[in-house]
Amino acid sequence: MMTHVENLDHEEALKEDNKISRKLEKKEEVLKKAKNTIILSLSDQVLRKVMNEKTTHKMCVKLEQLYMSKTLPNQIYLKQRFYGFNMDESKSIDENIDEITKLVSNLESIRVKIEEDDQTIFLLNSLPRALMRI
Repeated sequence: MMTHVENLDHEEALKEDNKISRKLEKKEEVLKKAKNTIILSLSDQVLRKVMNEKTTHKMCVKLEQLYMSKTLPNQIYLKQRFYGFNMDESKSIDENIDEITKLVSNLESIRVKIEEDDQTIFLLNSLPRALMRI
């Protein structure tokens, strides 16, 4: 979603209002396009949680509070999902690797870094028994 806003060259709209440097007319256009891009990127359920926010910046802050929480329970939950992951034999290797990549990405979004060599070891340890013998 934020990538869409950046692709439109409207990342300034994600900042607090007083930090936007463009002329008023252009500023209003940028803010409107950025807000519309975010709205179009959200599901109805998520949109209902942020639609009362007046500015694009406040909308982004609310989304971060709701979904990018760095609280201890959230960190523990994400780490448990990562370290408890076992590859599903009914899925392809690509699907399993995609799932691991999502877990790593979720951890990185709350600033929990898993080193690449640790990810590799983890990946090897999560292989199904049938592939361990190869």
